[in-house]
Amino acid sequence: MLPEMILDQLYASILGNNFSDYSNFRAKLLKLGFLSDTGVKTSRGAGRPASLYRFNSEAFALIKDKPLIFI
Repeated sequence: MLPEMILDQLYASILGNNFSDYSNFRAKLLKLGFLSDTGVKTSRGAGRPASLYRFNSEAFALIKDKPLIFI
């Protein structure tokens, strides 16, 4: 399971920039269909707890060879 803040950091690292629209980021990732919200939250320190997601390898296999434009 991946906390959403790790996904944000991964995305920013790959593209080499930061972004501030976290709600759209989450919605776009979930719309792709290979991540699903587990309904579990984790809290590490101050701030709102992060949601945990599960990777669906079967759903990803259907789109892995197609170009994904996600900016």
